[in-house]
Amino acid sequence: MYGAGTRRSTRAFVLVIVLVVVLLSSMLAVSLLFAMRADVTAHTAGVQQEQAWAAAMSGVARALAVAQASAQGLAAWRDASGLFQDQLVVQDGDDQWRFTVYTLSDSFGAEVRFGLTDESGKLHLDHAPAEWLAQWPDLTVQESSLDPGAPEDADLRADPDAGSGLPSVSATAAGTAASLEEWFARAGVNPRSLYGEDANFNLRLDPAEDDGEVQWPPDDGNGQLDAGLQRYVTLSSYDLNVGSEGRPRVNLNDPDADLTQAGLPQATREYLEALRRTDKNRRLTHVAELLEAQADLKNPAGKVVRLRSGIGKDELPALLDRCTATDALELPGLLNLNTAPAAVLAAVPEIGESLAETIVAARYGLSAAESQTPAWLYQRGLVSADQFKQLAPYLTTRSRQFSFHCVGYAIPSGRYRVLTAIIDVAARPARILALRDLTRFGFPIPLQILQGGEAGVGAQAAVPVGTGY
Repeated sequence: MYGAGTRRSTRAFVLVIVLVVVLLSSMLAVSLLFAMRADVTAHTAGVQQEQAWAAAMSGVARALAVAQASAQGLAAWRDASGLFQDQLVVQDGDDQWRFTVYTLSDSFGAEVRFGLTDESGKLHLDHAPAEWLAQWPDLTVQESSLDPGAPEDADLRADPDAGSGLPSVSATAAGTAASLEEWFARAGVNPRSLYGEDANFNLRLDPAEDDGEVQWPPDDGNGQLDAGLQRYVTLSSYDLNVGSEGRPRVNLNDPDADLTQAGLPQATREYLEALRRTDKNRRLTHVAELLEAQADLKNPAGKVVRLRSGIGKDELPALLDRCTATDALELPGLLNLNTAPAAVLAAVPEIGESLAETIVAARYGLSAAESQTPAWLYQRGLVSADQFKQLAPYLTTRSRQFSFHCVGYAIPSGRYRVLTAIIDVAARPARILALRDLTRFGFPIPLQILQGGEAGVGAQAAVPVGTGY
């Protein structure tokens, strides 16, 4: 009897062991299954993250291609919904991956513009005269903050309580700032003046940006987006010292220059030779000095005679296009007369508000030939010869650097990535000067607007419901 009980106890013990082993095996299987599912989920999220990035970068590539193809014109890059709005990249299973390239609207009531912004249509903070920048009260620079001799650990951060939403930027003590945020930080300028009411950096007026003091950010509730100084200032613009055909310009200050290659009138060549003959150290600061110029100079016999430059309205375009007064290959900070907003032009003291409005109205009727150089400003009688000589050293009519936002997104899953970029097509090859990820601030524009519908400010339009990755 005792032996039978022992056998039953042994069987029970074995059964318990088997149950424990089965339980442990089940737990192990469940944990392995969970780990596999987690790996699959992580892999899927990673793939979608890369797909969203690739879709957005497809938009950046499109912007580069369009800017390169239309570096001499306006239409293709400025407003081209057919090239930039809701463009299909690839069909991946149920998802359509698409991109939209857009920028700040310059039309009242419009949500955004499907195109690029010309950086040379803004004032370059490192090259515009101080009196130009002083036209905007918000741009009050603390000169001591820009002292190159300041200690490297100097705390030149912008006001951390200003609510810009971007991480505060530690300034470098010397050298050119790498971004507008850094420049503002170094200058001690409140970063809110850079972005205004655009707290989420999407370049459109959102409900929270149009309700006064009800919600952050503070705004004036006037139904219009105050986009701040970002629309007026840049650190990225420069032109190349070449003519419209891409050839290096002839430096009129070079005594060895072949003036016959510049296509100048005989009277102009004689005038330049007489300038050198009279004063071998005489140098032009800009070729516009020759406009309607006359001076008492020595002729080949050494006699002083009154000579005219031979440059008037008809000769001015060729002079500006083919000639220069410097050996510099790059000309930084020139302001594009053909694209600068009236507010930017008005900041130039020699122009002012009234003339700025006149310039903006006049340039819509320019021919392709006129738009090649700033000469039309004088040819059309908008300024005098003396005024043009003052302005010409700061002007261009070419667009080489562009900024824009690009969102890559999947329909219907809702994954997306938002980027802002500055590109440079003056370089060979063309390059990306700056690239910032704004995905964390949310999907920037209602989807129905991206797909061609209309939505007013604050409209409850469909937006992707997935995460930003």
